[in-house]
Amino acid sequence: MVRFRQRFGAALCGVLLAAIWAGPAAAMTGTRFTSPSASQGVDGTTTIRVESTPEGLLGENISVSVTITPPSGGGSATTMALAKKGDNVFEGTWSAGSAPLNGAYRLDAVATSSGILGGRREEASMTALVNNAPKAPTGVKAVLKDGVPTITWAANSEKDVTAYKVVRSVAGGSPSQVYAGPATSATDSSAPHSKALTYKVTAVRKSPVTTVIESTSAATSPVTVPAPPEPETPPAGAPGAEADPNKPTIPGTNIVTGKETPKAAIAPSNKNFGKAIAPIVKSAPAGTAFDETLPYSGVPPEQFEAASGSDPSPLDAMADSAGVTVTNPVKFIVGGILLLVAAFFMWRKSRQMLRGTRPQDQVAPTRVNFPNFRINRG
Repeated sequence: MVRFRQRFGAALCGVLLAAIWAGPAAAMTGTRFTSPSASQGVDGTTTIRVESTPEGLLGENISVSVTITPPSGGGSATTMALAKKGDNVFEGTWSAGSAPLNGAYRLDAVATSSGILGGRREEASMTALVNNAPKAPTGVKAVLKDGVPTITWAANSEKDVTAYKVVRSVAGGSPSQVYAGPATSATDSSAPHSKALTYKVTAVRKSPVTTVIESTSAATSPVTVPAPPEPETPPAGAPGAEADPNKPTIPGTNIVTGKETPKAAIAPSNKNFGKAIAPIVKSAPAGTAFDETLPYSGVPPEQFEAASGSDPSPLDAMADSAGVTVTNPVKFIVGGILLLVAAFFMWRKSRQMLRGTRPQDQVAPTRVNFPNFRINRG
């Protein structure tokens, strides 16, 4: 009996020593992330899963928490506790779709164990690539400004949106891109007329997986560009109206009746200065009908004859008899006056020259009589 007690006591001491050694020294092993994948991008709601295996009799009480640190400019880090979902498995839900930026996020897991005789701490880390597509732009409108479609939209709330794309579909056909850039408006000067057009606007943001990622949905807006107005055709006979090729085109004729058009009266020439004369018209056979509403045809005055019964003026008769053409009576009178003035000055000059050669105009030498002076000497 004594020997049994000794053996039982020794075995119990050995068990206690083993428990004390295993509890605080090796309470858990192999803490690691099993989700998400480090090589694939995450978006939307993501599950974070951590496994940690306990060892020893006193190391089964384990808790795991994860701290998520965004890239620069993405805000501050957040910490969340994972719930135990089975043997050695801890899980939590991460709303990666609400992350302010796309990029590499650092996940740090901390597993701790507690026991009667102490506890232990283990850490594990990984990098998750957040790759959210941008939302479709809102407030898309397509209107016509001076006949050109102008598309506008509101800027996205994502901080890392780099550009917007605008595509056009004609009558439901294949889309073609008309704009790509950072602005929130675009014009489509090459849009076809008289067809139903649909414009779609998408956003583009940075991506840690494929450089950029485009929104999967697009805001749309329809518009139809009207046909350009056709030029108005002026009525027949109005200024700018096209001439009828079947109408006569002979100068001086009425394009409607084909009859000769009377000519406008010509101003009197210099030869008829001061004399009332009859209007000059082109001679035409008796009985010719004229349309007095049409303008002068442009025929030179030399082709017109004076109306019958007009006699030449006396000034014209004198000019014709002397063989001189009087072009301007005023010039003729002024020229005569200038000739008379020149003749007068020449006459005076000649008189002055002849006055010095006449005997009576010669000046006799002047005799000076000196008085006689008598001197008394006494």
